[in-house]
Amino acid sequence: MIERYGDRYELQCDFCSNFEGDFLEFQEAVDFKKANNWKSEKVGEQWLDKCPECRRKSE
Repeated sequence: MIERYGDRYELQCDFCSNFEGDFLEFQEAVDFKKANNWKSEKVGEQWLDKCPECRRKSE
């Protein structure tokens, strides 16, 4: 998930405690996610973000 903290955004894995932070804009976090092997998965009605480490564990 991408969370807003004040005027910054943080990308957090929904499956573990991994995160990347300090993005100035939401789109920066999205671009980082795409460029760094994170994956968005739809589970039920909710979209979840999975970090590269969790992706390796689930494959």
